[in-house]
Amino acid sequence: MANIFNQQKYIDASNKALDFIKDQMNLVQPLGHVPVSYWIPQNNPWRQYLFERSYIYDLGLALLVFTTSGNHNFCQTIMNRMDVLQNKTFGTYDFGSFDYSYNLSSTATVRADRTLRTGAIGWLVWGMCYYLN
Repeated sequence: MANIFNQQKYIDASNKALDFIKDQMNLVQPLGHVPVSYWIPQNNPWRQYLFERSYIYDLGLALLVFTTSGNHNFCQTIMNRMDVLQNKTFGTYDFGSFDYSYNLSSTATVRADRTLRTGAIGWLVWGMCYYLN
């Protein structure tokens, strides 16, 4: 249990972190509205490879955080986007799954990494189930 005299410090820190995650929701367009997984400064050479990506385990954790903090509008936004991105070709090996990551900046190449990772999908589904319950 946190010391009552330090509790406000912890609340302030968690609110600042929550605001940071919220700010990640609209950094990249046209396919924004889900958190960008990495915030990378403009001058960092890795920015071109990672900045516009969203990884599904980060989306699952964001759903858990937004549900717990009562930010259900952010949850609904993520859920709507994931409904569009879910693999839906019935009868294929990937039916019902989600790709490991998505490129948020391009409508032409939405899927950044088509690898299907069970653990990452599990984090996303856990976040979805937590929000829905």
